[in-house]
Amino acid sequence: MRLLSELQHAARSLARAPGLVAVAVVSLGLGIGANATIFNFVNAIEFRPLPFPEPERLMDVSEDNPQELCAGCGVGTAYPTFQFWRRNAGSFTALGAYREDAFALAGEGEPERVGGAAVSAGLFSILGVTPVLGRGFTTADDVPGAPPVLLLGYGLWLRRYGGDTAVIGRTVRLNGVPRTIVGVMPPRFAFPEFAALWLPMAGEASITSSSDRVAASIGTVGRLKPGVSMAQAGAEMASLSARLAARDSVTYHGWFARVGPLKHNISNDTSGEAFLLALGASGFVLLIACANLANLLLVRATSRARELAVRVALGASRARIAGHLLAESTLLGLAGGAVGLLLSFWGVRYVSGLVNTAMPFWIRLGTDWRFLLYTFAVSLATGIAFGIGPALRASRIDLQETLKTGAPATTAGRRDGRLRGALAVAQIALAIVLLAGAGLMIKSFLVESRTADLGYNPHGVLTARMQLSAPRYQDPAQIRLLEEQLLERLRVQPMVEAATIERPVFLNAFVGHDTRIRLEGAAAPVPMGQGPGHGNAVAPDYFRVMEIPLVSGRAIAGSDGPAAPPAVVVNEKTAALFWPGQSALGKRLKIDEGGPWLTVVGVARDVDSHPFGRGAIPLLYTALAQDSARPFRVMIRFHGDEATAAATLKAVARTVDPDEPVEDVMTLDADLAQQVSPVRFMAMLLGALGGIALGLAAFGIYGTMSYLVTRRTREMGIRMALGADGAGLRRFVIGRGIRLAVLGLVLGIPAALGLTRLMRGVLFSVSPADPVVFGAVGMLLAGISVLACWRPAARATRVDPLIALRAE
Repeated sequence: MRLLSELQHAARSLARAPGLVAVAVVSLGLGIGANATIFNFVNAIEFRPLPFPEPERLMDVSEDNPQELCAGCGVGTAYPTFQFWRRNAGSFTALGAYREDAFALAGEGEPERVGGAAVSAGLFSILGVTPVLGRGFTTADDVPGAPPVLLLGYGLWLRRYGGDTAVIGRTVRLNGVPRTIVGVMPPRFAFPEFAALWLPMAGEASITSSSDRVAASIGTVGRLKPGVSMAQAGAEMASLSARLAARDSVTYHGWFARVGPLKHNISNDTSGEAFLLALGASGFVLLIACANLANLLLVRATSRARELAVRVALGASRARIAGHLLAESTLLGLAGGAVGLLLSFWGVRYVSGLVNTAMPFWIRLGTDWRFLLYTFAVSLATGIAFGIGPALRASRIDLQETLKTGAPATTAGRRDGRLRGALAVAQIALAIVLLAGAGLMIKSFLVESRTADLGYNPHGVLTARMQLSAPRYQDPAQIRLLEEQLLERLRVQPMVEAATIERPVFLNAFVGHDTRIRLEGAAAPVPMGQGPGHGNAVAPDYFRVMEIPLVSGRAIAGSDGPAAPPAVVVNEKTAALFWPGQSALGKRLKIDEGGPWLTVVGVARDVDSHPFGRGAIPLLYTALAQDSARPFRVMIRFHGDEATAAATLKAVARTVDPDEPVEDVMTLDADLAQQVSPVRFMAMLLGALGGIALGLAAFGIYGTMSYLVTRRTREMGIRMALGADGAGLRRFVIGRGIRLAVLGLVLGIPAALGLTRLMRGVLFSVSPADPVVFGAVGMLLAGISVLACWRPAARATRVDPLIALRAE
């Protein structure tokens, strides 16, 4: 009851100071709202359980091998291993398997590539999910030779088939194979990740017939039996791994099964580091807002010094005074939390717009008990932690000195002024850290991404990807035929200046696939990591489309067909690395020991592999016709309207193969923009937080200078009476503000230099100690400080000496 009475008394007291309340609540609302907004995302990614029944019992089972992978890196497993686990594991009610993939969906409309998965028949029952229309997979569906069937995701069903319930029993073509739709899964269900359709796993020979855990890797999900712990399940799976190794020491040597929470496995793929970084940044904003609260409470305590002294003289205990003031700060904190909660709903929409990509199905933003508890705890802690200091300070009031008439500039008041100055300095220092981080990210995104010399011209180039999923494209001759027809028909289109195809060629070793380059005449292969990590197999006109100049020799040409001597074009960095001081033309190399010798026919200018200009890397360009595979990217240099060019490319592709989707149709500029979208996200987010921090810091300086002018009105009057002019008083007040700003810079810049070093991995062509950014931040804060001091300084020049002295 006493607590309630104290809170009611505090509310009545605050009601008599609406201006202070409004400023404090808005300031805290901005800080708490920014913090709550970011925590909403962190909560959804890190803490909210998966949207399945009893999600804590869902486990991911994978395989690990320290001799083959990085420490702690797990991969899926091969289908035969999964079958062994399913027959012998007793810790789980059941084990299910899945393999994520993309499929060409055709029939009733334009073909498209859709994310999906091949799954075992029991997977959905393990997850606790059933179709909303039709039926799920049965054991009879999940055997080799069973009639091919298909499950649709709810969103795909609505988008492509208009929610037609008669879709059940309809036949579509998936990767060129007719399949019957037997069911529709519930809304928002998309396991794994973004899957929108599902087919039985046992009918996929490429998965079930392979024992290669990398080439045909599948994920495994199990639901623990009641009473069985994750550690017990892990011990059992380790024993099963030992049994497999004893049976086949070659295939299973060094491999062991790992058991972990399913949530951890899938959330690992969705990096929460960016949001954790943003949560730390929003914490800085909250600290600045809290410093404003402390400043306001010091002002309020000072202005009420005589009132509080009278209450103490009349018998109120100092603890009661401190408790009353602490109750006021607590109410301000909770009110700021309520405003912050409302602002966070808008903030979530703003940040979601910055993400610029679809979120996995299991990330569900919104209000839950964790979010509400976090916001309440932050609000309460803010009110108490940053109110207790001013409350204790006010409770230690000197009665004799305070009750003297005409003595406002007491020693305690001067101490309060110094404390307010220290808080303003801290606000500036915190704002510098945020603004420096935001400035570095913005420079990376806005400046470097537009000025970096990439070595090629991305403007006016349209790109699209084709996967070639139909069974006939297992034959390289069929792939070459499609590529030739596609390029031939594109090159005669009026708006197409040139057309080509590229396909990445990876040259890195991974899990036993040891691909090394050998130079003619060298005794040993090029050591891993010292040669090109990847290259491109390209069709004729590639260098024309990309506008990559040739330094010497020729480009890949139409004469470099399957029967021609194998040719390769290297870039300048590769030529300098392999044949320093020599001409690379005519030199020969092998990409792997079993491959043919490739003759260098040209040297191309270096290009940058990253849109921010991280620097050129060694590259090889081989002839596409001599090594056709799938998938590939078709590229055209065009003139005219982008939409017309995209429609032309799609139409031409349909004439070549109407069942193969053309996906990711976009300009090369848009493709580069997608690559830098994470940096754009962080730049915009840190920029928004930095802007809030700047405004709060400016308010802190303004409040401090206003307090200075108010506390020293008598001094100002004396100065004016002794002949001081307005310009001198302005310089005095602004000079105090600039000193605070300089102190903030002195403290903030070293802290910012230390913290921005942690951003090195996400900055491109920008140093964490970039002098331009730090100089701009320093000048911005100095300018804001001067502006924040200007009005208090102007008020000081309007002090009437007679009125000021008479008032004292």
